[in-house]
Amino acid sequence: MNNTKLAIEDFNRALAISPHAIEPLMHRGYARAMTHQDQLALDDFNQVLELQPSCYEALTYRGMVYRKFRQPERAMQDFDRALSLNPNFKDALRNKNEMLAKTNLNHLDRSKRTR
Repeated sequence: MNNTKLAIEDFNRALAISPHAIEPLMHRGYARAMTHQDQLALDDFNQVLELQPSCYEALTYRGMVYRKFRQPERAMQDFDRALSLNPNFKDALRNKNEMLAKTNLNHLDRSKRTR
């Protein structure tokens, strides 16, 4: 069994003891996202944000899941909100910039095809 799966089991045990503990819930969501359990990850991040709406990490990681689900508007909203809470959070900055760059490249490509 790999380390990420073991970590998820550890987070599950921690949450069995304290179901509203934000740290293990957020880290389990991140681990789930890294193991392509995207819907479960989204559920974890949503639960974190219900408990602590100002958790910029959960907003960023939920935005990353929305990117995987091809929901760019929702992803960008989460990145923007995360950056309003912590303007220096590198994961949110990187993901937002990647999305903006991809959008700009798509516009350039479309404009070349219409010429």
